[in-house]
Amino acid sequence: MLAHNPSENLAEQLVVREAMELLRQDQREALMLTDVAGFRVNEVATAQGVKPGTVKSRRARAREVLREAIG
Repeated sequence: MLAHNPSENLAEQLVVREAMELLRQDQREALMLTDVAGFRVNEVATAQGVKPGTVKSRRARAREVLREAIG
């Protein structure tokens, strides 16, 4: 028996993946780079060529879309 069942959270993973597709590309990038990859907002802003407040707004909008989509 495996210590970890890879299909245990498959339904949740599919829901999150589908919800991520609802995001605009810039929102998805801001969310992934800050929340998943761990880059600081200032670093993401520089990479995207925008102000830090724009990254924060994109990330906040992305989180809201995900909250609504996932329930």
